[in-house]
Amino acid sequence: MVSPATGKVYGLQRVCRVLGVARSTVYARRKAASSAKPEPAKRGPKPTVSDEALLEAIRTDLAASPLHGEGHRKVWARLKFGHGMRVARKRVLRVMRDNHLLSPRRRPQGAPNPHDGTITTQAPNRMWGTDAAKVFTAEDGYVWIFVAVEHWNAECMGVHVCKTGDRMAALEPVAQASAAQFGSVQGDSARGLALRMDHGSQYTSDHFQNQIKAWGIAPSFAFLQEPETNGVAERFIRALKEQAVYPRTFATLEELRQAVAEFVQQYNRRWRIEKKRIPRAPRSACGPRIGTSGMTMLFWKLLRETEMGAAGEHPIKGYLGQAHQTMKEWGLHHGVPSPKTHHRMIDLLYLKERKTGLRDGPAMLCPKNRARYSRWQFRQERGQPQFLSCP
Repeated sequence: MVSPATGKVYGLQRVCRVLGVARSTVYARRKAASSAKPEPAKRGPKPTVSDEALLEAIRTDLAASPLHGEGHRKVWARLKFGHGMRVARKRVLRVMRDNHLLSPRRRPQGAPNPHDGTITTQAPNRMWGTDAAKVFTAEDGYVWIFVAVEHWNAECMGVHVCKTGDRMAALEPVAQASAAQFGSVQGDSARGLALRMDHGSQYTSDHFQNQIKAWGIAPSFAFLQEPETNGVAERFIRALKEQAVYPRTFATLEELRQAVAEFVQQYNRRWRIEKKRIPRAPRSACGPRIGTSGMTMLFWKLLRETEMGAAGEHPIKGYLGQAHQTMKEWGLHHGVPSPKTHHRMIDLLYLKERKTGLRDGPAMLCPKNRARYSRWQFRQERGQPQFLSCP
């Protein structure tokens, strides 16, 4: 700073006194500015092609291409194999990103969905899931696998392996499940059931939608680009591929069909053990399955039989004993019924007494259910209406 009167430079001491700044601060900043180090350069060997030359090559390649919206991978491949320019793919990505040359793409809007809910049900035959997968065979080419899975305990209800994956083939596993579960594929045979599916062309077709509505099934579509909402069927497809498809090579469709059938049998018997659900009874034991738990279904089957106990044995005791023994053979909770099953027992005893006129049936019941039975018997003697919780 120069004095306008004398034309000389003001001394540092006078300037610092007027501005209120310590001289040590000025000296320290001067020293730091004089000894400042330059910014460190990038480590490693220097590239043979600079970023400016690489950017010019990228612009030239994009201008010469007849296609639009190409990403960095195709540009990198043409530069490397077409022009002999040896550059890293991630470097091409960085240069194109910094210069806004990447292909535009649609980004998901809003906050991501954590999918922390549940799509399983608390009872069977409320919702099934269906999905499809393609598998390559050596002689028959690509073939289709359609499945139907129960959301209650992830049981595979039906499977169909075919060459043509059209709307009729997509209906086949649902028809198998309906016939096995409800004993029919007639109209309204599956009333009250929902079917979870994705937006594939087979499932959105009018033929498929009209057919499941004729069976009484309500369609339930998964969300777009969110396969987690059809996670039960998707998880079964994953297990099928990992356990039966990927480990081997299939020559024909029949070979794949046999492998899938064997896997489904092993899956329903062994894979679902961690689901902590009561398995359904074997089809050979109970015929067409109904929409209740395995224990209650067995009770209803035995109730329909004419003779439930051995000769000279109490019919109710023989009925419960046979139920427990069958449950032990199946390995279900070691034959010990749950408290909810006890309530089913008392209801079935009501019906049994209506048929046989027995009065000593509730001797084996717990005190709570014995009191319920006594209240029911009191209403019966007074001619009051009965209220049963049986389906």
